[in-house]
Amino acid sequence: MKAKTKFAAAMLLATAALGNSPGAQAASDAACRAYATNAVQQTLQMYHVCSPIKKSAEWSTKFNYHYDWCRRSDVTMAMLNHGRQYRASWINNCQGARPPVTAVVRPSTQRCNRYAEEAVRQTERMISRCRSSIKNSAEWSMKHSYHFNWCHNGRTTEAMLRHGREYRERVINGCSG
Repeated sequence: MKAKTKFAAAMLLATAALGNSPGAQAASDAACRAYATNAVQQTLQMYHVCSPIKKSAEWSTKFNYHYDWCRRSDVTMAMLNHGRQYRASWINNCQGARPPVTAVVRPSTQRCNRYAEEAVRQTERMISRCRSSIKNSAEWSMKHSYHFNWCHNGRTTEAMLRHGREYRERVINGCSG
């Protein structure tokens, strides 16, 4: 079976197991197994299509890393869906949908400061509204400096900022708190 066919099959399996509706319900064992399998397959595809890629938690080739993260009580189905969609969007970008380098808009220092302030406010809203603490999750850091430094690293684009902001809003709005 070709790699793309295997990847497509894994995506269908993960989509069926995870469902499409965001919510605050913790993921089941079956959903976490499907999520972890899909995450590893997406990572392997990313290495193949976009090599080299930045080493990070989202791109781990270790099944247990993704599975253990998924089984945490504070991880929701919406977060699983986001992880899957996040990796798929990066893979799609590497396969040709990425704008030319001259078209990439890098955020200014002022813009990164505003982004960091907003990200921290969204994290505070998530904790307050969803009555949840987010541990070891980059998107939900309470540290202004973390969001600012990520934004201002020279590789982050306006589109990536928009994606992060929209993701956090979807999770907050999907919370039943």
